[in-house]
Amino acid sequence: MEQPSRGRDALERGEAARRGGQPEQARAAFGEALALFRREGDLSGEAQALGRQAQVAWDSGDLDWALHDQVETIALYRRAGDGPGLTHALRHAGEMFLEQDRLANATACLHEALDG
Repeated sequence: MEQPSRGRDALERGEAARRGGQPEQARAAFGEALALFRREGDLSGEAQALGRQAQVAWDSGDLDWALHDQVETIALYRRAGDGPGLTHALRHAGEMFLEQDRLANATACLHEALDG
């Protein structure tokens, strides 16, 4: 039986904190996961951690920060060749762009997600 990586453990802690309404603890855990995945060379793991950080920012109403992290998340999923992760990240970015009334960006992300 394969043991989960330390990065996956940190992701799980972060998600539990986010769902429990503890954004600072979630950010810290996702930041830890991001660093661990980078050290392991796990691009999809990096993207997951960064995407979760973007979610915390989005939950907190900081769309600029959320989009910054989400755009980087998309780039990581592209580099990793992770189609399902990329589709999910594009959908979230599209929704974030919609909230900012950036319709052209939202349309591009959502179309690419649907084509994925």
